[in-house]
Amino acid sequence: MLTHHVAALCAADAVGCPATAQPGGTGETLPAAEPVGSVGGLPAPAPAAADDRFVALDPGQDAMKQFVTDYLQLLDGRLDAIRRCLADSDMEGARVAILSLESSSLMLGKNPLTASLAELRSQLDLSSAMQRHALMSSVEHAATSFRADLERAAQ
Repeated sequence: MLTHHVAALCAADAVGCPATAQPGGTGETLPAAEPVGSVGGLPAPAPAAADDRFVALDPGQDAMKQFVTDYLQLLDGRLDAIRRCLADSDMEGARVAILSLESSSLMLGKNPLTASLAELRSQLDLSSAMQRHALMSSVEHAATSFRADLERAAQ
């Protein structure tokens, strides 16, 4: 389930965290993290597999379902904002718009869209307008594919 995917990503990230910490410099030690086991009754993916896993939405998970619905409704506007900034040579505006879409996309798991957005963001100042246009085409292709995956998962 997609909600389990997001929770599993968080759990996978916690695997590399130290078992104890000293918050606020008080010397207080937190208890060791419990081992990663299951998420919502399903086995959690191995940390290496967590980034590449995409599964169907659990209809009982209203918050995640709403996030995906909102994400899909905002996707075209976010892509338009990136396009407009690139057309106006507003690299700072493009960077902000890319980061916005990249971070919300990453909340749904590492996917080709996040990779395309990261590539475009990293090349903003280094590439020509023609190269940025080609990178934006790659982003749009990845967005179309990711949208279809999310819509299929929501059914």
